Amino acid sequence: MAQVVGYFEDDVTFEEGPFVLCNPCSNGWRIEVEIKGSPTRTPALLDRSVYPLKASLGMPHKTHDMALAERVCDQLNQMVRDGKIAQRKGLWVWLEAEDKWWEA
Repeated sequence: MAQVVGYFEDDVTFEEGPFVLCNPCSNGWRIEVEIKGSPTRTPALLDRSVYPLKASLGMPHKTHDMALAERVCDQLNQMVRDGKIAQRKGLWVWLEAEDKWWEA
């Protein structure tokens, strides 16, 4: 199950993986990601390579469907475990699209 964090939460312990869910001001669920080395341990917006992947999984933008957001977040964390998403210069990037993100 995807980890849910508060929109203004600092010092987050990432338990399920680097991708987490937040619902800023009850305005729809979105996926944010851990930035390694961040002094506040606050989730941040995704790398541009992950957006087309997230869209291909059925979530192009934030959504009010929590079940969908959970499923996509869980899939992204599984892709980290499978080595399909990895860190590059502190950011989590989708390796398949790393060099061709502009095509999406």
